[in-house]
Amino acid sequence: MSNFSPPNTKGFFLEVNKDFPEGWDEFLEKFLDSYRDIANAVNIREVSLYDTSEISAGQRYFPSATSINTSRLYRQTFRQVYTFTGLGGSGATTTIPHNIIFPSPNTLHFTHMYGVAEDLTAFLYYPIPNFDLDLRISGGTGGDIEITPQSGRYVGFDGTIVLEYLKN
Repeated sequence: MSNFSPPNTKGFFLEVNKDFPEGWDEFLEKFLDSYRDIANAVNIREVSLYDTSEISAGQRYFPSATSINTSRLYRQTFRQVYTFTGLGGSGATTTIPHNIIFPSPNTLHFTHMYGVAEDLTAFLYYPIPNFDLDLRISGGTGGDIEITPQSGRYVGFDGTIVLEYLKN
């Protein structure tokens, strides 16, 4: 099988066909290697569950540069979904409590912040953020998600925001 990836590329695809040796010791070694390959391939996938409570997103990020752990543990990503109704006019900020607990000292890093503003009756859908619809997180623990339109086109729009973050 040809591999056109750079030599340092990590792949998690499973072999479709695998030959096993007849000797028990060799078979057991290759079988355990196969099991590890399967576990890694299953565990590395992204969890496609989006919930309004905090869940693990299944993403793994490189080890923290400030980590004192020398075992190079990858950092786990968490995801939470929020809904909102009735965006205001230009400059009117809609706030949604995020309920994320920030550690002290703060080591929380956001990896993705995105969403959609929608008017279901007019069949209009806009990504958040965009050129005139701002999205930000404020206040740490007890803080808010803030959505601020820079124009009046979003008045009354409802929508969804997704936050993904590392806690370390």
